[in-house]
Amino acid sequence: MTAMLTLRTPIRGLERLGRAGIVTTLRANFTDLGWETPRILAALDDAPMHFEALGQARLPTWSHGRVALLGDAAWATSPFAGIGATLAVTGGYVLAGELATHPDPYAAFAAYERRLRPVVTAGQKSAPTMSRIAHPRTRLERSLLQRPLLRAGAWAATSPLMARLSRGSANEPTTVDAITLPDHSLAQHPGTENSGEALGPTTQMQ
Repeated sequence: MTAMLTLRTPIRGLERLGRAGIVTTLRANFTDLGWETPRILAALDDAPMHFEALGQARLPTWSHGRVALLGDAAWATSPFAGIGATLAVTGGYVLAGELATHPDPYAAFAAYERRLRPVVTAGQKSAPTMSRIAHPRTRLERSLLQRPLLRAGAWAATSPLMARLSRGSANEPTTVDAITLPDHSLAQHPGTENSGEALGPTTQMQ
């Protein structure tokens, strides 16, 4: 069995406590939750465990010289945004396409960031809201935030209310509609024939 325990706390540096300190912290925070929690906490004595602080990478730029960052290295959104894999795949497609259509890698990196930055920003903005929903601090918050989501299931995740909460204001794009992917083709790459083939997963930079 694999289990995941998460908590919101203003305390920094818990990941440096060592295993004994981390186990003590988890048991102090989760001991009264019931259900499968006692079994999970008991297994912490000798079960494999990974503990880390969750955060976001917010860089002013994603490239320097001929080196560009991609995925979590450039814009880690945290698991609570629920869009890490989507951004990684989308980022790879956009970066490969820009490198294929721009002979100058510096121009390609700038176009890649210009095209992808809005969707990354939208994804990062959703993470704090989703974290608050996952970690209510009072019984009232638990009643108002968690129970309706559990009852509504998939509907809640796609409802207008959830979309509004995720994007922050009515004038900001949601994560899914913040970008329109270009249709890159090999014909756009300098020196290739007009074969009509779609851009594949590998792209060479001369």
